[in-house]
Amino acid sequence: NLVVGKDRTLHRIVSIYDKMSQTGKVVITSSSDAGRTWSGEIPITQIAGVASNAAIGRTGEGDLIAMWYDSADYKQGDPIATLHARVAVSVDGGETWSLKTLSGAMDVRAASGYFGNYMEIKPTGSNTAVLSYAAVPPVEVKGDGDLVFVTVSINED
Repeated sequence: NLVVGKDRTLHRIVSIYDKMSQTGKVVITSSSDAGRTWSGEIPITQIAGVASNAAIGRTGEGDLIAMWYDSADYKQGDPIATLHARVAVSVDGGETWSLKTLSGAMDVRAASGYFGNYMEIKPTGSNTAVLSYAAVPPVEVKGDGDLVFVTVSINED
């Protein structure tokens, strides 16, 4: 998806999984000319495992927020198919990113039906945004799955 950042720069995000190497990555590309040309890939994260369902948004001031699911913590033979929701923040137009884990371990096999197309990032203030994502057991609160809402605050100290 796309977002307009500071100084009207467009940013698009993509999650990519390479089956051959079994690695996933989340990258952005940027355009300062209304989409006529795009930068090369700027990596947010690269992992051994799957990275999927990436979304990008911003705060009211234009700082970038990215989120995605990944299986970086899954180990072959684990009793659950571990998946986490992750978030990254950039205050410099996507050049560098600070990463953190949003959710506890989720078992993707516990999802009934389609899972994960619910990531949204909406600005709620100059330095804040609300994020939503789907969660499944053991993180979820009720039933087979829930939508989780989290407020992210960016401090540029």
